[in-house]
Amino acid sequence: MGKALITGATSGIGLEFAHQLANKGYDLILVSRNTKRLDETALLLVTKYSVDVKVLTADLGTDAGINLTCAEINEAGSEIEFIVNNAGLGINKPFHSADLVEEINLLNVLVKAPLEICHTAINQMKKNKKGFIVNVGSMAAWTTSGTYSAAKVWLTSFSESLNTNYRDSGINVTVVAPGFTRTEFHQRANMSTATIPNWMWMTTNLVVKDSLKAVFKGQAVVIPHLKYKLLYLVLRILPRNIVRKFSNSYQSRRQ
Repeated sequence: MGKALITGATSGIGLEFAHQLANKGYDLILVSRNTKRLDETALLLVTKYSVDVKVLTADLGTDAGINLTCAEINEAGSEIEFIVNNAGLGINKPFHSADLVEEINLLNVLVKAPLEICHTAINQMKKNKKGFIVNVGSMAAWTTSGTYSAAKVWLTSFSESLNTNYRDSGINVTVVAPGFTRTEFHQRANMSTATIPNWMWMTTNLVVKDSLKAVFKGQAVVIPHLKYKLLYLVLRILPRNIVRKFSNSYQSRRQ
C-alpha cells in the first residue's frame, strides 16, 4: 500500500477516512491546524492499525499552509496513492455581515486548497498510473446557501472534470456529497441544529464507506444514503426559484 494524505483529519469525516484507510493498510499523512489533536490522532492510529503516520500542521486558509501541504505530497512522490480533500468550514452570517477576510478564507480552504492539492497529487500519481482522490463536497451544491454552496458547486464540477480527464491514466477522482452528518462542523460555525430532525442525520462511517466504494469503482459523484439521493432528484427537478426560497428559509432558521 502507498500513502494517503487527508486534510481536516482530526475530527468528523476526515478522522473516519483516516481510520478506514489505515484499516486497509495505508500509511497516513494527516493535515490539520491543531498540532495537539494531530499528535493524539496519530498515536491512536499507530496503536490501533500498526501503520506509519506523519502529521503536518498547516492552515489551508493560507498560501503558506497550502504550499506546505503540496510540498509534502511532492516529498512523498510516487508513494502518494490516496488524497482526501476534507478540510472545511462554514460561515453562519448574512453575506453583508461577514468580514470579507472570512469569505476569502472560506474560498481558500474549499476551493484554492483542493485545486492546488489535486494538481500536485495528479502529477505524482501519473508516474505510477494509479491514484485515488476523494473531494468532500456537500448536498449544498444543489442549493443556494451563499459562498459555501458556490464553493461546493465548483468542487463538484471540478471533480467530475478530473474524473473524466484522468480515469484513463489510472487516477480515479470522486466527489462525495453528504447531507447532514454528525461532526463538529455546525458547532464550530455556531450553527443551530435544533430544527433538523434526527432522521436526516447520517454517520461519518456511512459517508466514508460509500465514498471509498465509489472511488475504487471510478465513480465521479456519490451521494450517501437513499434519502439524500431522493432529495438530490427533488432539488434537480424543482424550479430554481423554489430552491432559492427553500435555501433562504433554511439559512434564516439556522442563524
